[in-house]
Amino acid sequence: MGRRTEGRDGATRAPETPPAALDGADTRFILGLAVPGCSRFTSNEAGRRSTNLGHPDGSWATFEHATGTVAQGGPRRLWDAINAIHREWQAAGSAPHDLQLRIDGTRQTLYLPGKPGGWRLDG
Repeated sequence: MGRRTEGRDGATRAPETPPAALDGADTRFILGLAVPGCSRFTSNEAGRRSTNLGHPDGSWATFEHATGTVAQGGPRRLWDAINAIHREWQAAGSAPHDLQLRIDGTRQTLYLPGKPGGWRLDG
């Protein structure tokens, strides 16, 4: 995980997207589009279970299972990015077998046919 640095607001709050949503292969795939390079691990240090996210840019997020809260910091709000794409993915129908790739010049976008939006691939 990257360096753990204080966030802009230092807020701890209940997340919109619970860590269990990250367990399915389909969801992990689509979430990887929102936060490429992000790593995830679960720890059980001193009996306190947490789900942790880290990014090479120094961004981090920690979900404490006992309290049901998430804290995040660094240059990017990782759990907020996950909330946004998880909400979009659920609204789009969560169907990875229907995904299509659109290539327009240097821009590549995964999308669900007939649904607005999509997910731009960085590269």
